[in-house]
Amino acid sequence: MINTTVSEMNKLLGRNLSKEEYSNLSFRYGLDLDINGDTLNFETTSDRAELISKYGLARLLSQLSRRPITIKDPKVNGKESISVEKNERPFVNCLLVKLNRNLGAQIKDLVEIQSKVDLVIGRKRKMAAIGFFDYDKIKFPIVYKNEKNENIKFTPLGYANEKTYDEIINDTDAGVEYSKIAPKKSIIWKLSDGDIMALPPIINADKYSINEGTKNIFIDITGTSKKSVNSATKSLIFNLSMISDVEVLKVKYRTRDIDTGLSLSSTTMRLKHEDIERFIGDKMDFAEIIKLLKHADYGVKFEKGVYTVEIPFYRDDMISQVDIIDDILRFYGVSNLKPLPIKTYFTGEKLKESKLSDFISNIMAGAGYQELDANILTNEVVQFDNIGLKREDYAKLSESRSAEISMTRRLIFPEILRFVSNNINKKFPQKLFDVGYVVEFDPTSDTNFSNRLHLSITYSGADANFSDVKAVMKIVLSNIFDIDDLKVSENTKFEQTFIKGRCGDILYNDKVIGVIGEIHPRVLNKFNIPFPTSVAEVFLDRILEA
Repeated sequence: MINTTVSEMNKLLGRNLSKEEYSNLSFRYGLDLDINGDTLNFETTSDRAELISKYGLARLLSQLSRRPITIKDPKVNGKESISVEKNERPFVNCLLVKLNRNLGAQIKDLVEIQSKVDLVIGRKRKMAAIGFFDYDKIKFPIVYKNEKNENIKFTPLGYANEKTYDEIINDTDAGVEYSKIAPKKSIIWKLSDGDIMALPPIINADKYSINEGTKNIFIDITGTSKKSVNSATKSLIFNLSMISDVEVLKVKYRTRDIDTGLSLSSTTMRLKHEDIERFIGDKMDFAEIIKLLKHADYGVKFEKGVYTVEIPFYRDDMISQVDIIDDILRFYGVSNLKPLPIKTYFTGEKLKESKLSDFISNIMAGAGYQELDANILTNEVVQFDNIGLKREDYAKLSESRSAEISMTRRLIFPEILRFVSNNINKKFPQKLFDVGYVVEFDPTSDTNFSNRLHLSITYSGADANFSDVKAVMKIVLSNIFDIDDLKVSENTKFEQTFIKGRCGDILYNDKVIGVIGEIHPRVLNKFNIPFPTSVAEVFLDRILEA
């Protein structure tokens, strides 16, 4: 969220835009804007990490309004001696911000920028953290290095007296909050006179803090992630270039393999004109596209139907050509697209499987059964071990963090048995059913698995038996599929699940369309179910395919 006012934005843009114009520009780019009097509250998108302040937002709005603000490219300054020794937070970039005048009230904006960079890009300073210092107070050369805790003593930011390392960690708000991400070996910024400027990523020394009278600001960006450190650096350059000249200070790494490799050069992508029109769904003039790309701060060349697009260094969100086309559409404006006539008309209706499920639910409810919506994600113990089946031909979840959720269900009735087990303190008998999908091995599928629709019926109670479940199942199949000549085989692969002689495969036209039986006491013990239980599971897809 970026909070500002109409007057502040107009001052930054050098224009006099109305609230309605800000609303239109925000809508075009996909930003949510809440207007309350003169206050503008912008909800920025997470993909544009550089939009963290009113300064960066002003740059974007100037581009959208086709009057982009000209910003100087950052210079590289090798004047000062800054060295980095190898440590646990090895990646370091440094900036010099030369303000046009004293910082003044803008100090509040910098505090907000620091907070957002630390939180969003730096992941609460774990991946990257930034610090602001008064450049004119620093005595170079400076070094970023490990230091023994007993040698660390300085006055932390916002405090009046010196504190030891232990006091900083235990007695300051920043120390308490960030001590959990502190490196095992403490890291400091040490000046040429031996003074300590900061204890990254915990806290800076009060002596070198910025204030309203500061004119030149030294910024350090340190962290454990090269990508995050560079992203934070680019974001700072993008925003602070609106109010200052920004220079990148050269950092000398004692060990070459920890160099951040910060690049402020543009990257290039090639984009076909026909692809732009195909994605946008409208004809566009190449000259208009070039103009839009330039307004969006891209460099562009066009030759033989292909655009060579130079992406500015701060656009870390650019992954593919589609991202560039997305920007073209935003700058063109969705409202400017010509609507296409509707060529075909269809009335919406439920899928065949949904109609079937509804029909079955109505019949089962009429027979006194309660519908469940059992979990599709389950585990091997419930689906295989407890009912005596081998662990084979099932869709296993990769990188599952819980033993409770490690696969997709192959059968529904084990999940209903688990439900009964969890509700043995409730009133019995329990008559339950579920119509839903299972995931079966299918070598003809691209993924080797397919969703299959099943009906599972469970009757658990003192008088539960094979005949009751079979009777209900026959009612369903007779009413929906006109199947009256069902047979039950004497053999089934579920012989470890059911009581012998009281189970079998359900056959229709000599094809197995399900399984039915009374649950074996051994299985009931696995689920801690105290009553006889009968189940039927009908493979509805096999009937539909017959």
